Amino acid sequence: MNRLLVLSGVLLLAVSLEAAPRRRSVAHPSVPKQVTAWTLEIMTAGGIAPSIRTGVVLQSTGAAALVNDAGLPVCAAAMKPADLESLGNVVANAQPESWERSYGEDGCCDLIRTSVKLTRTLLGEQPVAFETVWFDGHGPLPAGLTALYEAAHGHDSLRARFDPSCFGNTLPDSWSLELTNEGGVAYRHHRIEVDSFGNVAVQPNLRDPECRSTIDAGDTQSLGALVKNANAAAWAPSYVRPENPDGCCDQIHTTVRLTRNEAGHAVTYVTHWYSDHPTLPADLETLGERLTPLFQRFGPACGPIF
Repeated sequence: MNRLLVLSGVLLLAVSLEAAPRRRSVAHPSVPKQVTAWTLEIMTAGGIAPSIRTGVVLQSTGAAALVNDAGLPVCAAAMKPADLESLGNVVANAQPESWERSYGEDGCCDLIRTSVKLTRTLLGEQPVAFETVWFDGHGPLPAGLTALYEAAHGHDSLRARFDPSCFGNTLPDSWSLELTNEGGVAYRHHRIEVDSFGNVAVQPNLRDPECRSTIDAGDTQSLGALVKNANAAAWAPSYVRPENPDGCCDQIHTTVRLTRNEAGHAVTYVTHWYSDHPTLPADLETLGERLTPLFQRFGPACGPIF
């Protein structure tokens, strides 16, 4: 009898378990990482009248700058908190990982070239840069990229609102200074660029993208005075020794590019040399000596410098 009762109980339990609805495992969606910092650069070039085009550089700090067709800053501005929050949301949803390197064919015949560069830092990660380009007549763009362009550079955008205030408010002392070292026995590729807004772009090696920082107003003004007073027009295009034109053997190749506003126009000076160079002009050597410590200061935070 007892055995019969036990068997009956087991049978009833089995039936109830079979009848009970089975629970499905629920896959919880992964939460996207927070964007902690970003810089957005949108430039246009070409067309019938390229000199009238302006690009824009916007940062998560709220800083904004318009740049001319040569990439030289011509006007500084600041985003309102509401605009910064709105653009930050667009950046967070831009999905730059899905962007193609380019959209459509190469441009010809005075087509306008648009380039977009988004440098983004996710929580706990290093900055990563995403770039793409297109010409007039391009194919469809990803929704996130379109939204980013329209918010920053389109018809009713931050650039369009900043543009009118720049007329009559240009920056006669705007400048940018770039130094690149590459080569050597243990190959290196070190690049640093500083501009008149105090923005610093550093690329520590060829494997890692550049990262951005800023220097304070005092350092910017001090470096700007050297840039302004440099007799760059007297620099030789090259200080490479004729007897060693290729920098043998394993010498470091240095290139300096200085762009500054001269009489309302952006003028660029470029020169280069190898380790065995002859004596450099004092102003050129001083500029290099000022940029090298800045690279040593910011470079290691971006990646290995060798």
